[in-house]
Amino acid sequence: MIVLNDSETSYNIGRQTSFLRDPKGDLTIDSVAIGSASRQFKQSNSSETNFGHTSDAVWVEFALRNGATTGFEWLLAENYSVVDEVELYSPSSGGKFREMVSGIDYPMSERAIQTRVIAFPLILKPSEGRVYYLRFKSQLSLPVSLTIWKPSAFFRNNEKENLILGIFYGALTIMAFYNLFLFLSVKDFSYLYYSLYALITGYYQSCMDGLRFRFILPNSIGLANLEIGSSIWLMGIFWTLFGREFLQVEEYSVFLQNLYRIMVGIFLAGVAFTLIFQSGFMYWLSTPLWVFGALPLNIGAAIYCLRRDNPNARIFLVAATIFIVGILLRGLRVSGLVPASWLTESALQIGVITEMTLLSFALGNRINRIRQETEREKALVRSRIAGDLHDEIGSNLSSISVASQMVEQSGNLGELERRQLRGITETARETADSIRDIIWFINPEHDKSEDLVQRMRDTAAKLLQGMRVDFEAKESKTINAKDLQFRRNLYLIFKEALNNIVKHSKAHQVRIEMEESSDGIRLQITDDGVGFDERKIDPRHGDGIKNLKRRAAEIGCDLHISSEPGKGATVTVMTRAE
Repeated sequence: MIVLNDSETSYNIGRQTSFLRDPKGDLTIDSVAIGSASRQFKQSNSSETNFGHTSDAVWVEFALRNGATTGFEWLLAENYSVVDEVELYSPSSGGKFREMVSGIDYPMSERAIQTRVIAFPLILKPSEGRVYYLRFKSQLSLPVSLTIWKPSAFFRNNEKENLILGIFYGALTIMAFYNLFLFLSVKDFSYLYYSLYALITGYYQSCMDGLRFRFILPNSIGLANLEIGSSIWLMGIFWTLFGREFLQVEEYSVFLQNLYRIMVGIFLAGVAFTLIFQSGFMYWLSTPLWVFGALPLNIGAAIYCLRRDNPNARIFLVAATIFIVGILLRGLRVSGLVPASWLTESALQIGVITEMTLLSFALGNRINRIRQETEREKALVRSRIAGDLHDEIGSNLSSISVASQMVEQSGNLGELERRQLRGITETARETADSIRDIIWFINPEHDKSEDLVQRMRDTAAKLLQGMRVDFEAKESKTINAKDLQFRRNLYLIFKEALNNIVKHSKAHQVRIEMEESSDGIRLQITDDGVGFDERKIDPRHGDGIKNLKRRAAEIGCDLHISSEPGKGATVTVMTRAE
């Protein structure tokens, strides 16, 4: 007999219980309490008796006496939440028994105590003793682990466990939705498979922890075993798909790629059969397929890819190994091969959250790799375009210019034809010059900030021949020089301003200042020419200033033009770094 006292708050009563297996499931409380079956109980010799995957009904008998003086209310809890049917029979007057029910086949509203674990109230007066009977029936694994609690201690312990579970599910949910948003952004399916795997894992674990039956679908019955069984198969599908995408198996081995297809097909068939048969057999079958199928496949593929310098394989291998250890400990715990403890009870959660955290960091780094690969692909395309422009269009324009000059120099042309040919030559030269600028900007070799400044120096020296040029540039490389649109428009503003000086200013001296700082960039061009009054410029001939303003607006710059007749002109471009 188990004697309860004032000093203890909980009692594991496994070794003080007896059990009886009922293969047909037709025994009644009267037959096991006072009938012939009452003599067939066997004493338990451990704190937990695991009956594994069984279709038998199991009866448990134990005797209690209340030796406490401060209370007569106690709680009996089954530490495994996923049992189909649990009935508690407590003796009442006239040799009868009072029945209370719990388990996942009963809606939460009908359970003896509405909590995520299976629990029953026990009422014992001081010094009173009683013999209780429990009947267990389950399609899935059936470990019987019973604890008697003082109510206050039970609910305090439940609150602590709920806090830990809340952290676990919160982290899992955040990682799942974070990677789902990344998938919508970068369209990489490894993020989608990771997210779905995390969500399915979380739902499966909520079933095993009893949270699904307490909070998600408290009054939904008949689907629990189906949900648990199908969740395991779905986890296999998305974990396998994630491993294939994350390791980029198709780039390394056609054979492995085919094995992944086969494994996904087997898991899909498992989902279908689970939906059709809804039996514990499909739940049992999923375990060897995980242990001897999905897990070795992903581990083997990671090792194979690691040997071929796959940067993702190492962290995947570490994460998968931790996950496997968690699964094995949980499997050994459920099968009764290792005793119940905090570690074995939490092994799967620890393995899952550690695996998810490591893989989440790896997926975050994957974005950088995707961006780097994209930039490399863009650079290759830009190099090819620059080469094609130089080889085809540039050489053709040069040929046109030379040919038109040769025809112009012949003696059989009139003045009109010569003017037209000179126009063709000039247009070809200007177009070739523009093409050279385009080629220079497209070429990724010139993406550095200092290259842009040197290009501007060369352009100033070429266009402002015969003038005194003072070019001062302070370079701190704070501006994103790889922004092609910005670099090109800034350069064209600079070139347009110099062309206006050459054509209209009659200047003798030009000062160019370019300064980069943490606040942004400032480009200022000042000449000592004749100046102008912007209000008096003919709109039909003001294309230069319009172009300057248009290009400045395109790159978010402020453009200021300051000039007076006879006092030169100053063009200032200012922008701010993001």
